[in-house]
Amino acid sequence: MPSDPTVSSTGPAPDPQPPYYVLAGLPGQPGASFQLTSALVSLRRPFLSAYVSVSSDPPSYGQMTVLQLPADTQTPGPQQVQNQFVSLPEVSQQLNLLRQNQTTIDYGNLLTLPVAGGLLYVEPIYIERANQESSFPQLARVLVSFGGKIGYDARLEVALNEVFGPGVTTGVAATPATGGAGVPTSRPATGGQELQAAVSDINGALSRLKQAQQSGDFGAQGTALSDLDKAVKRFNTAEGAPAPAAPAPPATPPSTGG
Repeated sequence: MPSDPTVSSTGPAPDPQPPYYVLAGLPGQPGASFQLTSALVSLRRPFLSAYVSVSSDPPSYGQMTVLQLPADTQTPGPQQVQNQFVSLPEVSQQLNLLRQNQTTIDYGNLLTLPVAGGLLYVEPIYIERANQESSFPQLARVLVSFGGKIGYDARLEVALNEVFGPGVTTGVAATPATGGAGVPTSRPATGGQELQAAVSDINGALSRLKQAQQSGDFGAQGTALSDLDKAVKRFNTAEGAPAPAAPAPPATPPSTGG
């Protein structure tokens, strides 16, 4: 079992990653099924070795399916994918912005799913107000990885478009499509009034989000999160990063429900 990449273990041994229930499809099987899944890594190595699924649907309850990877491959395991996520400058910077004003970051379950002849990794990121009993986690960003490409956005479908390309479904693309925005690994830093205005807008959105959380106004929280997302994108553009493309018309996404 791989170590759980989303938690910090304080014991002598890292906590193992637990299995997850998901509603998803399996290669060669039509439709989606309810199943208990787990990623496995090689002994004393971080690379992924197999993907195990146990059916939880009544007709095939308890049936196990094992997808074994070739022994000569070095497919990243959950811990390696998590390190790739948080080490990207784009992701790290935006997480630091979300941590402002006493906001804590909570990583959701890092799911591993067989999709389009490869493995799709999906991880939600939640924000929560620190030192507030009434606070609860709220979805802020979603990270996805496929074939070495990483997508990062407030909406799952946009993050998937960054990896697979706008309008490309997993039934058509066996490999990541070209033209996706992706996440840049580096960018030039520039100043200017636009950058300062974006920072001001980010702080303002975080302040409104705090007030909405304190008052329990869910509509205002959604508006503040939307404003925060727009302000972060303006900040990225002002620093020299290309602005993310507008979302494409809805396409059939990979089955990642759970």
